Amino acid sequence: MLKIGITGGIGSGKSTASNRMGDLGAYVFDADKESKNILLENKRVYHQLIDQFSSDIINTDDTINQKKLANIAFANKNNQMALNNQLNLDKKSI
Repeated sequence: MLKIGITGGIGSGKSTASNRMGDLGAYVFDADKESKNILLENKRVYHQLIDQFSSDIINTDDTINQKKLANIAFANKNNQMALNNQLNLDKKSI
């Protein structure tokens, strides 16, 4: 099976290209969408993120506030690496 990775900055057409490939019958794995699913569904990752970044990232309905998490995680390289490690470890099981 041929595997193709699509990368690029915001607004560069990654979604358009992957949607078109999907329309043509390709299997499309959307890493951003999968990461959001992990944040919503995986309790182990949920608790590890709270341990790493504090309960400040939690909404009143006990879901992860993705905007707050992003602000903290992308504030510095160490936080970004910690978030990526948590999410990438779980994506490997998919």
